[in-house]
Amino acid sequence: MKYVLAEDFPSVVFFLKHLLVERIGVDPRDVESVGNSDDLLTLVGKEGYKNAFLLLDLSMPGRYRRLVLVKELLRRNNSLKIVVYTAYNSAHLAKDLLLHGVAAYVTKGSAPDVLINAVRAGLSGEKFTDPSLNLVAAALADWYELTPSEMEVTIAICKQLSNKAIAKLHGVGPKTVSAHKRSAMSKLTISRETHLTAYLYEQGLDYLLDE
Repeated sequence: MKYVLAEDFPSVVFFLKHLLVERIGVDPRDVESVGNSDDLLTLVGKEGYKNAFLLLDLSMPGRYRRLVLVKELLRRNNSLKIVVYTAYNSAHLAKDLLLHGVAAYVTKGSAPDVLINAVRAGLSGEKFTDPSLNLVAAALADWYELTPSEMEVTIAICKQLSNKAIAKLHGVGPKTVSAHKRSAMSKLTISRETHLTAYLYEQGLDYLLDE
């Protein structure tokens, strides 16, 4: 099996390789590293990377990051065993990534033993979430009371698209866009449109703006 460390900081790469070799028992000759998301996507698409194990930072240089990066990785190689090791401590992001096929999600502020448990879970085909993240509470957030259309409109507004542009993008009328916006703001108890972006960042949902 190939082990890929996707991380752009050499000191973190050194730590991760040491952990794999010393605590998991991986042969150091099977470990390689890459520090750019574009290079990573090229690498995992090559022959010989079926069922490869990937320790993934979500914010490396390159075109893709976070959820968009994971989607593209799995599109190119759906056999990857991905353990996310990231500075993003968003339970919403963790929940979405696990739903999309990531094996484990660990924050960089956690103890090494948490990462070791995540790696072992990923290698055995189990799911693992950093215990510092409350996925149950995240799933109960007001955001999930919105309909898919209301979510789409809210995200588009936060990307600073006009009602007319949003209507054209989704094939609906401007009045429908306005209705979705009003309903979303009511459900989120937000009184001003300008506060929608702040809501996404405060809730750890800003990764939805990447797409």
